[in-house]
Amino acid sequence: MPTNKSLSRAELRKNAEQEMQAHADEFNDPLMTDEKRLLHELQVHQIELEMQNETLQETLIKVNEEHSKAEQASSILKALIDVCFDGYCVLDLAGNFQQVNAAYAKVSGYSVEELLNMHISQLEANAGPEQVKAHIARIIEQGYDLFETLHRHKDGQLIDMEVSAAYLAEFEQFCCFCRDISQRKQAEAQLNAIFNASLEGIISIDLYNIIVSVNPAVETILGYKQEELIGCNLSKLIQSLPKCRNQCSSLPSAAQPVAEIIEIEGRHKNGYLVPLELSRTQYTINNSCYFVVIMRDISLRKQREQQDKAHLDELAHITRIGLMGEMASGIAHEVNQPLTAISNYTQANINLINSEYYDMADILDILYKIQRQALRAGQIIHRMREFIKFKPQQRSSVEINALIHDAVNLCADDIKQNSIKLTLALEKNLPPINADHIQIEQVLINLIKNSIDALQSLPENRSRQLSIQTHLVDDHAIEISVKDNGPGIHQEQQLKILTPFYTTKKAGMGMGLSICRSLIEAHHGKLQFNSQPRKGTVFYFTLPTRTKDHAV
Repeated sequence: MPTNKSLSRAELRKNAEQEMQAHADEFNDPLMTDEKRLLHELQVHQIELEMQNETLQETLIKVNEEHSKAEQASSILKALIDVCFDGYCVLDLAGNFQQVNAAYAKVSGYSVEELLNMHISQLEANAGPEQVKAHIARIIEQGYDLFETLHRHKDGQLIDMEVSAAYLAEFEQFCCFCRDISQRKQAEAQLNAIFNASLEGIISIDLYNIIVSVNPAVETILGYKQEELIGCNLSKLIQSLPKCRNQCSSLPSAAQPVAEIIEIEGRHKNGYLVPLELSRTQYTINNSCYFVVIMRDISLRKQREQQDKAHLDELAHITRIGLMGEMASGIAHEVNQPLTAISNYTQANINLINSEYYDMADILDILYKIQRQALRAGQIIHRMREFIKFKPQQRSSVEINALIHDAVNLCADDIKQNSIKLTLALEKNLPPINADHIQIEQVLINLIKNSIDALQSLPENRSRQLSIQTHLVDDHAIEISVKDNGPGIHQEQQLKILTPFYTTKKAGMGMGLSICRSLIEAHHGKLQFNSQPRKGTVFYFTLPTRTKDHAV
């Protein structure tokens, strides 16, 4: 008999009659009694019932299987909810708890049994029954809501909670997932406190330099209130602000773009310019890139730098005067040479004129020689006056090799008088530097003078050698070295030789090398030395070329 599907009453009847067909002749006999026909009808009904019973049995099995699957799915769902880290609860439309998991019980401080006999308003710290009722009505209307609220723990402690609630219309219930966000709220509060208390301006901008948020320090720095700045373009407040470059898409998920640090000027609300130091880095929110700009007012630092620069200029001027005093005898000797020559040429001219016979061409020749010697003396005095003249630092394009020749010329007489062999190993075609030529010349003269003083202590039978070298370093700096084969510097003296007021000379001030180091550092260079006792000393310093663009 077919039993693989549910059959209608008519179909069951038809099948039953087909089953009885084998006895059709017997029951079609016109002489059949009423009792036999009744028996036939009962047998058909019996077959119908048997067939229907089999169909019902199959249907019952299928229903039981589906029920078992539903119970299994329900058990899995319940197990997942029970092990969930977030609190889970089901509420009826009145706000009474119908179901809670262990995580919700833990975060609230109540047991599961206690919660199942409570109303949600008993946990709300900032909402009573009426507010809860109004909120439930809103969730029913919207179907879903995500919000933050404040729950009161069983021990009275307040807990910041993030809740996502969904309305289950079929069951007339709410299911809610709740998360304790107290630590996040505390961290946000601390960050906000730092953000608001920071003395440095903190600005968030988008890729188009539009200001998203600012802290109160920005008002102090630029004079604008927060509400005036939000929505404005930062480039209107910052002079020549570099464009933002979106690096977020090119970075690995864990990587952070390196902060850019620049010095720039911003315009105060009152119109004057404010020197600023900006550091800028990127961050991402919801796949959108933003920038955090840290703004630092460096007016006081710039003012101190100017004061330090003026003080350094003054100290450099004093040490130049001291240098000229130490070199006075050599300079006097150098000036005396052209003056002596002038005197001799003048006397020769007088004698020639007083003679009975003289040639005018000879007189003119002697006068030209007198003129040349007078110009030479004037140039020596002019160079000396320029060297000791006080003036603020003035930088220009300077050829370092030419500057070395000028410094050597000022020290030439001392070098000659002390029988020193000078060697110049100057690399050709060096790029220019951006420097104050008087101050760099001062450094060179000071180092040359120190080498001369050191070489004077050598025995007369020992060769005295002084060499000056230049060469290019890494295509962006020039190294200048002044080397001698003097007695060297003792180990204990090397620790102090560059400090102010330390000197190995009887009449020295101890400021020469200290000032030299400050002058080189003011030019973005570095002064160093190497020395070995009884073998000599080399002082060397680097200066950036103009291609490095260290001009100030």
